[in-house]
Amino acid sequence: YSRVFGRNLKCRKQGSTSDGYCRSIMSLQIKKGERSITVKKALFIGGTGTISTAVVERLAKERHWEIWLLNRGNRKADVPDGVHQIIADINMEEDVAAKIKDLTFDAVCEFIGFTVNNH
Repeated sequence: YSRVFGRNLKCRKQGSTSDGYCRSIMSLQIKKGERSITVKKALFIGGTGTISTAVVERLAKERHWEIWLLNRGNRKADVPDGVHQIIADINMEEDVAAKIKDLTFDAVCEFIGFTVNNH
């Protein structure tokens, strides 16, 4: 996935390497009264499988996380309320790159299994 994400994921803070990977991450801070709440954006590739569903559901309940899924959209019923979904096949690199070109994330988590032939 580095061919897709390496050049197209943008850091929220300047200081990325020449190929686009983030060296440092800065989160959006929202002032609420006297406290500030740090809101982080996470992208899950997949996100509706056995393990990833539990992680996505847990983070979706947290106020300081904005959750995005990138998957084929086959299990829409498993996507929790408030979670954003980008429908694409991760193997279609140009399509994925176009759909994420204006998005930034603090974390990208890959939950898609693969076989030796996929590596």
